[in-house]
Amino acid sequence: MSFGKLTRPMRDILASVVAGRVVYDLGAGSGGHGKKRGASRVICVDKSTPWVMPRGVEFIRSYINEVALPDDLDVVFLGWPVQYGMPGLHLWLEKAKTIIYLGCNFGGTACGTKPLFQYLLMRRLAYHLPDHRNTLLVVEEPLGEGITREPTPEEAAALSGQVVAYPGASTLRENPSWTSTVIS
Repeated sequence: MSFGKLTRPMRDILASVVAGRVVYDLGAGSGGHGKKRGASRVICVDKSTPWVMPRGVEFIRSYINEVALPDDLDVVFLGWPVQYGMPGLHLWLEKAKTIIYLGCNFGGTACGTKPLFQYLLMRRLAYHLPDHRNTLLVVEEPLGEGITREPTPEEAAALSGQVVAYPGASTLRENPSWTSTVIS
């Protein structure tokens, strides 16, 4: 599986969402998705030093709960988030204007935690681009006190806590009948 590999539509959506904005890539690994897509600034936060850091990307070697929250938190990017949780993540998510998730919860892979996906359901879904390797979700402002939206298949799979096959497919090959959702 190509962890973090973006399809052309995902690259295009990501570029339109991060263009000119400040992106915090939390649990960045090799990091830099935002800078490659036109963000004005990308700050990667990870407990491990990357082997190679893309040019123009700032790096903070730390756990996210040890990094001071910025006053004006614009975009948080979570690429293949860990399944055991990240202490302090909820503080970053609550403060972010936009949250970008890239990962996969099908066919035995798991990204993120139930609390992460429960929180994402309380925000407006701007983009949902599924693929058999990765799903890109972009959520914007909160929906309002106590309001949640219907989960995407990615979110439903994460919340189920079970191994879920890619929707409508007997194998993990791409299902062309499952289309992207772009909500304006």
